[in-house]
Amino acid sequence: MATHTAMAQGSNASMRSSLEQHLGIIHFVSIKEHGWSGQTRTRFTDFQVNEITKDGEVVHLSDFHNNSRELARATGQTAATTPAAQKPSQSNKPVRTVDESMTAATKKERATEAKPSSQAGELPKDSINEPDKNVLVDLVGSKTAEELIGFYAKIQQNPKAAPKTQGDVSIPAIGDKSRRSRVHGEIRRIFGGKIETTTGSDDSIKATAARGDNRQRGNRSANAGTRNSRQNPTQGNQGPYLYFSLYKENKDTMDALSHMAKVLRMHPKAFGAAGTKDRRAVTVQRVSVKGRSPASLILVNERINSVKIGDFKYAQDPIRLNDHDGNEFVIVLKNCLFSGTEGLSFEEKLSVAKSTIDSALTQVVQHGFINYYGTQRFGTHQIGTQEVGMKILKEDFAGAVQALLSYDPLLLADAQDQADAKGVHREDISRARACSTFLETKNSKSALDHLPPRCHVEKAIIQHLGRNPTDFVGALMTINRSMRTMYGHAYQSLVWNFVASKRWERFGSEVINGDLVLVKSKSAASLRLLDGEEETEQSLVWGEDTAAAHNSDLVPHAITEDDLQDRKYSIYDIVLPSPGWDVVYPPNEIGDFYAEFMGRPENGGLDPRNMRRRQRDFSLPGSYRKLMGKLKRVPTASVQAYSNDLEQLVPTDLDIIRSRKAKESAERNTHQQSAATSWHTFTQDVRQAELEESRAKVARRESEDPTPPARIHDTWIETSVDGSNKRIKIAKHTDINANESESTVIAGGDLMQVENVKQDNDSAEIKLDKSGTGQQASIDEAQSQQTSHQSLASSIIAAVTAQPTHQEPHSRPSRASPPPSTNGETAPRVNIDTPIPQTKSTPEPSHSYATLDPSQSSAKPQSPNGSDNSAYIAATDTTEPIPAEPTDTKKIAVLLRFALDTSQYATIVIRELQGAPAANNDSGRILDA
Repeated sequence: MATHTAMAQGSNASMRSSLEQHLGIIHFVSIKEHGWSGQTRTRFTDFQVNEITKDGEVVHLSDFHNNSRELARATGQTAATTPAAQKPSQSNKPVRTVDESMTAATKKERATEAKPSSQAGELPKDSINEPDKNVLVDLVGSKTAEELIGFYAKIQQNPKAAPKTQGDVSIPAIGDKSRRSRVHGEIRRIFGGKIETTTGSDDSIKATAARGDNRQRGNRSANAGTRNSRQNPTQGNQGPYLYFSLYKENKDTMDALSHMAKVLRMHPKAFGAAGTKDRRAVTVQRVSVKGRSPASLILVNERINSVKIGDFKYAQDPIRLNDHDGNEFVIVLKNCLFSGTEGLSFEEKLSVAKSTIDSALTQVVQHGFINYYGTQRFGTHQIGTQEVGMKILKEDFAGAVQALLSYDPLLLADAQDQADAKGVHREDISRARACSTFLETKNSKSALDHLPPRCHVEKAIIQHLGRNPTDFVGALMTINRSMRTMYGHAYQSLVWNFVASKRWERFGSEVINGDLVLVKSKSAASLRLLDGEEETEQSLVWGEDTAAAHNSDLVPHAITEDDLQDRKYSIYDIVLPSPGWDVVYPPNEIGDFYAEFMGRPENGGLDPRNMRRRQRDFSLPGSYRKLMGKLKRVPTASVQAYSNDLEQLVPTDLDIIRSRKAKESAERNTHQQSAATSWHTFTQDVRQAELEESRAKVARRESEDPTPPARIHDTWIETSVDGSNKRIKIAKHTDINANESESTVIAGGDLMQVENVKQDNDSAEIKLDKSGTGQQASIDEAQSQQTSHQSLASSIIAAVTAQPTHQEPHSRPSRASPPPSTNGETAPRVNIDTPIPQTKSTPEPSHSYATLDPSQSSAKPQSPNGSDNSAYIAATDTTEPIPAEPTDTKKIAVLLRFALDTSQYATIVIRELQGAPAANNDSGRILDA
């Protein structure tokens, strides 16, 4: 039995639809002539996500380096020119001690620190300007504002005192979360970070002196910055935070950052990111870290195969949660099937697919989609995260723990095949075995032995219950806070989905009395966080991806009859709250539906207006989410034919970089080869010129003295046939012929070669003229010198030719003179440097010729010596194997590219694009064109 998220991403449209109905994802906005379905994430490269920055730039990994040497080569030129570029300004202008990017409060703070300590008690009050005082009064009241200002003056008088000795200021409880967030932010801004604030369990706020001496910390930071500047000339004064692009494959963001932290020996909370990205996907996002250089991080590219970092840049501020403007998706859906195309040819199906996709995309651009929470919001195991959240809200903590350790029993049946299982399925089997072992035996050690490393939640629970078997609340509190709060958010998302479906079912795109919209608050100020106490400078919060984090300066407004008459709002302005104690519900029947739905026993029997719990992390304040979603940019879509589901149809950033580097490497090699060829050509030209000059000198010398000097030749002959080096000289003659060629090659004569192998590899030849014509006069003198040795030579030659030889088959022939042929002529001379042809080839295996066409068997390649050599055929045949005749496996793939806001789900957009046929879409209302 597959997990429900796996079903949602699988090819079974019926199972996926059943899951969506179970999670409240019911209706479509517009009707489709042809409903269609396709497989997503056949490969993780089929789902690519690129973050969009606040500036609207789509984040891509443009380059990466595997080691410090590559990074140094890439940045060396910039590092070398930066100091030179700074020298003129340093020589012409005084050194500036305060950066232009500092806020006014920071400048005043440093100016205060620079003055004598005797005046420190008077300056703080004057340093708080009137507008800031008014802000404090509006937020906490005049009395508390004065206490805070006096507390700040006390800290300034004795900045080195321990924080505990400075005392504290208590701010009365503030129930409004957005207002409480503003209090945290304004106190931090007005007092320059020298006063810290924390929220108590009763929502009161305590203000204390910041830990450590701010002045010393500032100096240390400045020194650290100076050290970084010396180590990294490119940093300059751009800021202490290093930004980089994080490219990851088949990992979620927290897992990737945890692996990086382990490799770099640092805490994962040192990294800052705007949000999490999908696990089974290829994603790129910006990440920040403080006080590190690019060279100190580059080790990640070598150590972690599925993670690459690059595109470094320094900045003044860290990246915080929701510090981005959405995501761009590039998604490939494979094996797409379109309704109503049964019996059509493939080309006709392809045509229907193109028209259907174009029409669906136009409808989504014009009308948008219901902004459902996607199925991945609800977990991947046997029991969804929404059910765990419901049990926690019911304070059934034992049931929540039981749900977190639940598993599919069918996986245990597959345990015997675990050795053959691959990837995630193997981990699912191991997890099921670990959970089963603990639930049955309560043996935590044995269970942990089976648990995969990625199961952090199960590990924390099993470890705690192993020590405290009945402390279920404590077991839940050992889970990472972001994961712990996720369960409650999943239940909120479930309720929101069903409410949105009810709203669309009842009223469709019509705006009605009592609908909620968000309007600008007159007194609120924009903040970056949903709640100030949730985030500190060196911690990363992976909390809810709610759009309310950007709407802390907005308040809900119920639409009135006057608003309807003025047509002031559209369906795209309507928001629905997720249930919580700090939200307003619509004053109409949709608001009543919250209580009806949540009050059902199967939904927990909960009260939407009573969402506080004794454990703060289990209390849900709620948030607002727009009913309708729209695409951010102009989308694109295409239809493509393919045959293999494992084929990658869209390259990733890493593919593009590697392709570019391969091309650059090939160009460098070509350039080097060209340079080498040019040098070789140059040397050849010089050698040829020298040879021609030498020939010219010889020609001039011969023309000046046409009579060549006499040459003396010694004739030697080997006296043994056993391989020894013994030899004797048998003749000596002088060549006095004018024509050298006539003296060495006798016309019509037979060639007899006599060689001797000795240590210095010398040899000699005698070319005898048997014809007795033409050159007899020139030979007489040589014969007269040989007369005394003639009888000895004859006897030696006779002995040599009569000696039997014992050569093995295919062995190297003797260097002795070849025997005469049977017809009385001298046998042809054999060149020992030519490879000996094999007269009998070694049989080759039958599969060596499996790629040859039988009709071509008579036209086999010949070996270099001309023989029919089958071994040579096998070695030189480069014909690729002929594949089996392919069957008709053409399939249709749909390629989509679109951008969404931070809290929207790509799977919901795909669902709206796929739609349902008209006959099957009568359960919901359709938006009028």
